[in-house]
Amino acid sequence: MKTWHETFRDYLFGGLDVPVEENISPESLISIMGKALGSTYIKTTNGMELNFRECERAFNLIKNLAIHLLVNMGMGRSSALELCYDIGLKKDADYGHSNIQKFGIVGIVVRLSDKVERINNIFGKNPKVKGERVQDNLIDIINYATYGEMLCDSAWD
Repeated sequence: MKTWHETFRDYLFGGLDVPVEENISPESLISIMGKALGSTYIKTTNGMELNFRECERAFNLIKNLAIHLLVNMGMGRSSALELCYDIGLKKDADYGHSNIQKFGIVGIVVRLSDKVERINNIFGKNPKVKGERVQDNLIDIINYATYGEMLCDSAWD
């Protein structure tokens, strides 16, 4: 049986199957991320439920878009993913495993939404944002999207 660290690595480095257009602006990529987050929910008469298949695809798309942005900003793909992995392990050690499990996919969607809004503001809507690095937020987006994929596949233990 794989450890959580091995499973996280497999999901982070694999499954990048949703293609991203090459010549697309960062603003458009960020907008697509926001739209993908909006598509993870389906509403029912009993409240809100998740469509897990679409949800997993949305997480995969968001992860790919964020990786694409990092690469376009000059970071190598392999080094970006290695950095995401290292930070993901560190944050798992800092926050613990149950932190993500507590709110599951709903928590992931909220965290991703916050990060997407933050980079949207940094990328031009609010030039007064100081002390925020787009790269740090993109790394968080990649990791949260990977966690979401793992949760959708019941691979989070």
